[in-house]
Amino acid sequence: MFKKKYLLIFSMLLALLLTFTACNKNTKETEVNKTEESKETVKLTVAAAASLTESFNEMKPLLLEKGLDIDFTYGASGTLQKQIEEGAGIDAFISASTKNMNKLVEGNFVKKNNVKTIVKNALVLIVPDDNKEIKNIEGLVEVKGKISIGEPEVVPAGQYAKEALINYGLWDKLNEKFVYGKDVKSVLSYVSTGEVDAGFVYKSDTTGVEKIKIVEEVNPSKYTEVIYPGAVIEESKEKDAAQSFIDYLSTDEAKQILEKYGFVVK
Repeated sequence: MFKKKYLLIFSMLLALLLTFTACNKNTKETEVNKTEESKETVKLTVAAAASLTESFNEMKPLLLEKGLDIDFTYGASGTLQKQIEEGAGIDAFISASTKNMNKLVEGNFVKKNNVKTIVKNALVLIVPDDNKEIKNIEGLVEVKGKISIGEPEVVPAGQYAKEALINYGLWDKLNEKFVYGKDVKSVLSYVSTGEVDAGFVYKSDTTGVEKIKIVEEVNPSKYTEVIYPGAVIEESKEKDAAQSFIDYLSTDEAKQILEKYGFVVK
């Protein structure tokens, strides 16, 4: 009789313990789910120079983990500048030229004090990897085919290339040979597919690219230093989040990715 009573009490206590454990587990799972739901993901649209495509795409999942869901719009800095001036819903802008950023500052689209240097770059002359005739910039005068540069009016790499060729005394001599690209990636494509005999791109653009080779890094004294400034757009509805993105680009994690793709970081 005593044993039966003891077993009954033990069974009741065990049932209560299991019920309490299950309830506690469900409560914790609910709290976890609520916490996960409370983590807000902010959506941003960032306009960035085409040369940043690969590095920023690699950062995208890392930024998502930090609550920043970013839609990157890549293109020529001049084109992106005009889109911002025309009211495109852009939260932040990373240009391949201080010229384009300065125009936005002048138009009050960006505050001057908020502009920050993100990275630097260098201009190089590239040719298809099977080209053995072109060995340097001076050799371009002997080219019978075409040479590609970015459209100088909107593509910073094209602006730098034009400036350098003028300083080399070659611009007028080569003018009829130019094929203009809508952005620096277009120039890279023209060279890698053999549509042109040579082209001017950023050193970072050549990282990991097949079917092309660098024949000369352009003398930095021949063109304006390539600086990529970044800033939050004044009309952004998510200024704090946009600033978080700009600040992220100065972290060790971001710098390692940018250096991996050939950019020079501070």
